Amino acid sequence: RSEELYHKCIAMLGVIDPDDTASNLDLATYYQNLAEVHIAQNKDDAVSLAEQSLELSQRYQDTPNKIINRLLSLSKAYVGIGKTKEGKHLVDEALQLAEDNNEVFLQAVIHLQKGDYDQAIAMAEENHYDELLQEALEGAYQQERERNPKLALEYYERSVMMKDSVFNENQQQLIRDYQVRYAMQEKEHELQMEQEKSKRNRLYVVILAVTA
Repeated sequence: RSEELYHKCIAMLGVIDPDDTASNLDLATYYQNLAEVHIAQNKDDAVSLAEQSLELSQRYQDTPNKIINRLLSLSKAYVGIGKTKEGKHLVDEALQLAEDNNEVFLQAVIHLQKGDYDQAIAMAEENHYDELLQEALEGAYQQERERNPKLALEYYERSVMMKDSVFNENQQQLIRDYQVRYAMQEKEHELQMEQEKSKRNRLYVVILAVTA
């Protein structure tokens, strides 16, 4: 299980030298991964793990995208224990950091997490983040089901069309892959036949030379 793996990774690091930046950043990653598992399991220590992960990333000047992800993990952990206000503050901080560092994909992810579906949809469409777009359309549909059924239907139809489009593209790719494999097999067969023909011709020449 992933949880056991993360525990083993943490144990393998042992006592880390405060001057060992790489190991401390590895520990931050393991803490976040473990926090995400515990958030999904509603475990009480998810907040502590996420806090430690963020603190290490910030102290050792991790990359912006990783710090953003740590902020989002801690936000989810806070929301899970009812600290909605604190969670919202962290999401806003993450969004500002994403904008400052031109982390476009993470900006779209954050808008999705905040429930700003129109913004998430626009950014996902513009940058061809297909999976994120699908998730945003489904979220928008759920959000509008009660308050605006007509708009919800539009989101639903777009979601279905996109699923169909992705399915058709996957099918077309399978067909293209099959055609490539078939063409390669044909070439291999032709080459094999040419080699067999060449062998027979050489053998025929040898026989003529012997019997001449």
